Amino acid sequence: MRLSPYYVRRPRLWPAPVRELDPRTAVSRRWRYVYLRVPKAANSSVVMSLTEHLPEDDPAMKEARHTVRKVAMTSFGELAPAEADLAGFFVFTFVRNPYHRVLSAFLDKLGEEPSLIEASESTHVRYRRFHGREIAALDGGRVTFLGFCRWLARGGERVNAHWMAQSRFLDLADRIDVIGRVERIDEDLPAILRQIAPDRPPPVVRRAGPPPRQATMRARDAYTPECRRLVEQVYAADFRRLGYALGDI
Repeated sequence: MRLSPYYVRRPRLWPAPVRELDPRTAVSRRWRYVYLRVPKAANSSVVMSLTEHLPEDDPAMKEARHTVRKVAMTSFGELAPAEADLAGFFVFTFVRNPYHRVLSAFLDKLGEEPSLIEASESTHVRYRRFHGREIAALDGGRVTFLGFCRWLARGGERVNAHWMAQSRFLDLADRIDVIGRVERIDEDLPAILRQIAPDRPPPVVRRAGPPPRQATMRARDAYTPECRRLVEQVYAADFRRLGYALGDI
């Protein structure tokens, strides 16, 4: 991956967990945009809206869980040398309140007991198998949000894109033209779609993705003082760079 034209030109990115991050970059040659796909930040809804409003020439589609159509687009690591500077591409992303995003990742991948999860959500069981023992060891033998926060602070943040700091995704691009916010997606996403293709019909936001975990509403109950301190420590760059206020739970 680091030998690809895009990353060869950017040695500053070599220490980053590129193998986890690169598949989350989506380059549309037809519409000349780059979408940095931050997980747990309305990614599925943005992809669905892009797919329907700005269809690709390539008919190849991947049917993902929850019936989200993911377009088989190019990642940074697959760009040709002539494309590696991203000249002429509109670069955007969506971000989310770090408190809510981390809790959403926990609830979606680890938080509910497996017996309560539908059979179609087998990835939940897989995540518990990969990380559950380490997390449980940090809070009395149970997979809890507190144990998860402690595990993140001990290096777990780097392990998986679903809870990696959003700043890691933003750092992949030399510039970002627009940063949308999940909290105002109904305004930000149509505006971004109009910037990409001003001659297209008025865009509509399409809701998609796994069943909502209501992380925003559950956050005040989930966050203990220790959880808050650890999340603020691990995601300090996100709070600082993205403008989310400390304590805004």
